[in-house]
Amino acid sequence: MRVKAALRPLPLLALLGAVFAQAPAQAAPLDEALSAARAAITAGDSKAATEALARAELAASAATAPVRPAELAAIWLYQGVLLRAAHDPKGRYNDLWRQALVVDNTLPWDEALLKDDDAFSLFEALRTEVRGRPKLSTGAPAAVGAAKLTIDGTRTKAEDTRLEGVHLAQVTCPDGCTYSGWTTLRPPPQPLAWCPGGVDLSAAPAEEEDEFDGMGPVFGVQSAAEGPAGCAVSATAPKPSPAPPVVKGVGGTAKASGPKDSGPKDGGPKDSGSGGGKLPVLLMSSGGLLLIGAVGVNFGLTAPRYQAVADAQQDPTGLSRADADALSAAFNLARGLTLGLGAAGLGLGGAGLGLQLGERSTATGFISPTGAGISGRF
Repeated sequence: MRVKAALRPLPLLALLGAVFAQAPAQAAPLDEALSAARAAITAGDSKAATEALARAELAASAATAPVRPAELAAIWLYQGVLLRAAHDPKGRYNDLWRQALVVDNTLPWDEALLKDDDAFSLFEALRTEVRGRPKLSTGAPAAVGAAKLTIDGTRTKAEDTRLEGVHLAQVTCPDGCTYSGWTTLRPPPQPLAWCPGGVDLSAAPAEEEDEFDGMGPVFGVQSAAEGPAGCAVSATAPKPSPAPPVVKGVGGTAKASGPKDSGPKDGGPKDSGSGGGKLPVLLMSSGGLLLIGAVGVNFGLTAPRYQAVADAQQDPTGLSRADADALSAAFNLARGLTLGLGAAGLGLGGAGLGLQLGERSTATGFISPTGAGISGRF
C-alpha cells in the first residue's frame, strides 16, 4: 500500500511536466514577434527590432483570439524606445508612449530596454497626462448574445468607455472565431457585423472570463492570437496613427513634458514639442523681414518726407496752409508705417527667440527661505 501511495502523484507530475514543456511551442505569432523585438532592442539591432515590430503589428491586426492589453501596448512602447534611442529630433516617441499608455495605463517602464532616467521620468509624466484624456463610448450594444466584445483585450459592455486614442476592437463570435479591427471610436465600431454567421441576440450571454483569463501559455491553454482552426481572418482597416489629441483642463492644453530634462544626455536633439522647432524659426524669420521692411520704408519714404518738411520750415514763402498740412500728413503716415513695421518685427522676432531659448533650456523657478530665483540649463 505504501508503494502504491508513493506512486500516485507521478501521473499528475507527468501531466504538469508535459503542459509546461509544450507552453513555448504554443507561443502565438504576436508573442514570438514581441520576444524577437525585445531581444533585438537589448542587442542594439534596430533593424531587426523594426522588422519584428512590423510582424507584431500585423499579428495583432490579424489576431483570431483576444489580444492581451500588455502585449498590444508593448508594440507602441518598443517603437517609442527605438526612436528615443535614435534621438528622434521630432520627439515622435512621445506620441507612441502616449498610445501605449492609452491601451494599458498600468504598463510598467522596462529599464532593461533603455537605461535613461530622463526617458523614465517622461514616460511617467505621460502616464499621468494620458489619464486626463476624454473618454469615448465603445458603442457596445446592450445585447450581444453569445458573442464576446473586447477593446484592447478587455471585455467591454454597453456602458463602458475608453480613453481617446487608437484601439483594437475584437469580437469572439458564437462559433469561437475572433475577428479584429482598428478603431479610434470615432465613430464606434460595429463588431457584431463581423461575425460571418451573424449573432443571435436572444441567446444566453457568454460566460465572463475568470481572473486567470489571458494567462494561457502559463497553464497550457490556447495562446493569444490563436483561435479555433478554420476561422477566417477578417478584413480590417489600416491602423490609424496615434496622433495626440488636445486635452483641455484648468491649466489649458496639456503638454508632454517630464519633470526632468527629457532630452538626450549626449547633446543630441532635444524634443521641442512643436514639430521640430519650426515655429520659432518662422517667427524670427517673419520678424526679420518686417524689420528690413521698416528700414526700407524709413529711407525710401520717411526720410525724404522729413527733409521736405524741414525745407518748407526754412523757406515758408509761397507755401500755402493746405500744402503744409499735406507735407505734415505725408510725413506722419510714413513715420507711423516705419514704427509699426519695426514694432511688429521686434515683437515677432522676440517671441521666436523666446520660444527657441525655451526649447533649449530647462529653467525652473524656485523659492527657498533665503530667496527666490531660476535654476536650470540655458
